[in-house]
Amino acid sequence: QHPTATMPLRTLLLFISTAAFAVSPSLALSLEPRNAVTTRRATLESLWTAALFSAAPAVAGAADDAADTSSSVFLGTYTDPINHPGGTRTIELTGTSFAGYTLASVKGGGGQGEPESFELPAMVFDCPGRGQVGKFCISIDFSPKGGPKDFKGYWDEEKKGIRFVLDGNFWPKHQS
Repeated sequence: QHPTATMPLRTLLLFISTAAFAVSPSLALSLEPRNAVTTRRATLESLWTAALFSAAPAVAGAADDAADTSSSVFLGTYTDPINHPGGTRTIELTGTSFAGYTLASVKGGGGQGEPESFELPAMVFDCPGRGQVGKFCISIDFSPKGGPKDFKGYWDEEKKGIRFVLDGNFWPKHQS
């Protein structure tokens, strides 16, 4: 085989490894010994993320426009009357959109059984899958409050609020 026949593959692997480093530099810079399974898993996750993000710029402009539309439905203040009565949650966009995803922040607190205040990272996007066209999803990282990292919900158009997939909880949106 001619040496230049593998050049495109080598270039792609170099690009992916460079992108993986950009996504997770701690993976490459850590000098601490690690569990081999964890390291392989983290490396594969970083490579997958890098490949996903490196492929996205070609469609990012069009996808960002769509993300801005879907994101705006989540803006506002909500309550959690079932799990934390008396508290509020306000969803704001951070201004960062990429490849159809828009980063958001959920600020709230004051409800029964929760901190007086908290801020959680979130991400809003068009719901994936067949039959989901025009439906909007949100993923919230509840780990700062001791909850799950990637808790998904969707905009319930009929009831005007966020319905969470795993537990069916509903956050009604306050009309201002």
